[in-house]
Amino acid sequence: MLKLGVCLTLYTIVLFLGLSFANDVLITRLENTQRATNCVSSPYALKNHPMKPFPTLFLAALTVLATAYACSQKPEVNCVQSLRQRDESLMARVDSIIQLEGTLLPEAVRADLESLREEEELLFRDARQCDFGDDITAYNYWHRGRLKFPGRIESELRKLAEGK
Repeated sequence: MLKLGVCLTLYTIVLFLGLSFANDVLITRLENTQRATNCVSSPYALKNHPMKPFPTLFLAALTVLATAYACSQKPEVNCVQSLRQRDESLMARVDSIIQLEGTLLPEAVRADLESLREEEELLFRDARQCDFGDDITAYNYWHRGRLKFPGRIESELRKLAEGK
């Protein structure tokens, strides 16, 4: 969702450009019409032509509607996408460490898993602070799943501690 200040700024800029363009087009058309009909009139007639306000009002109404539509859109929840990407990356690294577990020393595996556990804790902290909006699926994934039960990292660390 665009913030109100950004919406108003965009509205003002678009309205100004639209009104300027509409005015220039109207004046040019009126001048061309007068030249084609060999009608000589004063600049006062161009300024007060009865059709002049219609394109300007149409563009102003169109601008107001477009800006209102943009400002009323449902906000995009960026933290949900970010959390999901970070979680997938973390799980991919855990999988690679688990696959290499037989070739590495247990101390190296433990150190790698502990560093990933610290990253996971940061991820969990961010997930607790995230506003999921209407995304019930993401909310349930984090609050009823990942945050509630021990993950793969915790399980592997427990296995290593018990195997000692």
